[in-house]
Amino acid sequence: MSFIIKFSFSKHMSQITTTAGTEIAFEREGIFCTLSLAEWMHEIGTCSTNQCDHLSHLLLKRRRLLHSLNSLPWDWKCFNIRCRISLLFHVFVKQSTTLLLMHLPMNALTMKMQDFLIFYLKLSTQFYLLFTNVVLVNAAARRVDATAGELYHLLLKHWRECSSPDSPTTNVLSFNQIKDFVRRNDGSSPTLLEYFDQYLRVLYEDSSCLVSRVGDAGGGQFALNYAAVFENLACATLDSIVLERFGSKALRLFRLVRIQKYMEQDKMQSSSMIPAKESKMFTYKLLEHNFLQLKELKKGTSNLAPVKSFILFHVDLPQVVRTALQTSYKCLFNAMIRQTHELTDNKRLLDKHERMESLLESLRGEGVAEDELAYLADSMTPAEKSLVVKIQSMSDHLTLGQSQADETILILETYLKFLAPK
Repeated sequence: MSFIIKFSFSKHMSQITTTAGTEIAFEREGIFCTLSLAEWMHEIGTCSTNQCDHLSHLLLKRRRLLHSLNSLPWDWKCFNIRCRISLLFHVFVKQSTTLLLMHLPMNALTMKMQDFLIFYLKLSTQFYLLFTNVVLVNAAARRVDATAGELYHLLLKHWRECSSPDSPTTNVLSFNQIKDFVRRNDGSSPTLLEYFDQYLRVLYEDSSCLVSRVGDAGGGQFALNYAAVFENLACATLDSIVLERFGSKALRLFRLVRIQKYMEQDKMQSSSMIPAKESKMFTYKLLEHNFLQLKELKKGTSNLAPVKSFILFHVDLPQVVRTALQTSYKCLFNAMIRQTHELTDNKRLLDKHERMESLLESLRGEGVAEDELAYLADSMTPAEKSLVVKIQSMSDHLTLGQSQADETILILETYLKFLAPK
């Protein structure tokens, strides 16, 4: 569980964030740094009330620069703590909530330190909602177009204001209310204002259940069923994983079994229109990697006759989602380790390239001749420049992979969060 430790100092405030009790990231002046929990506890135990500034300097002295967040639009800074494996979305503070005591050993703190150390347990409400809404708006835009995404963004904004964040279904908005929201919104595009009825109809008639029509009063009543939407998103994510790992024929079998609920092997072969040999091969590949499950049904005819059994294939969606979730954790962790390894091993070369680029940029601003700039650029050999380009390209791809893995994790975990207990 992610939690927030807020330091209330007399002159400034530092915000400390940690997950799993292993590493702490803290913010000061828009810059995030990390410190191990053991180091942090040691520093706190050695400080008195009059040393609050000294404590901050001790933390900053051991810092490791991770990210500058001055450009983010939120009122409070939020941080993607990359050492955790999954919920970077779950750390966001906008207002204080539940008081948390005794989460850390209080004997490590002096009584006077406890007077200005405030511990808050912060569930991942607003930051979590922010990113889930981004995923949903992107889904609507990909499903229809950018104007539909704009309308869906307005719907989510008003649903968020009138509904509980933990509820699997939002409160109802009427057609007239939604139309009034669109008219009063200054940023609404002319296309949306002109074709509002058509875009809303496309959203609630679409099979992805992005909008659910729950009544006819007031021109129609609409709500968002998070459970249904994220079930569809989780299925689409699993389809993409199966397609990338096993190919289109395996995806056809996986979708067929998921739609039909339970199927025998022979029925799968005939319905999928895949040759028997390939059908068996892909079926047992999916079974081996836990994308398909087996269920045995026994049918007894009489006391003397042998029991007849049927072997049925089916998709246990929550189980498959948990399997994909573990794979996503591993993917994210491997990408982080690989990126750190490449950047660490080539740190000296990257620093040299960065210094040269900074120097060239400053000299261009001073109007230095191009011949001198070319001579300075030749201080790095073509092999070194090629290696730098290769490392930077690899780092960009790994960063993109981490971002995509984070989005996959968010979708799958949100599906499990809203999964109705059986």
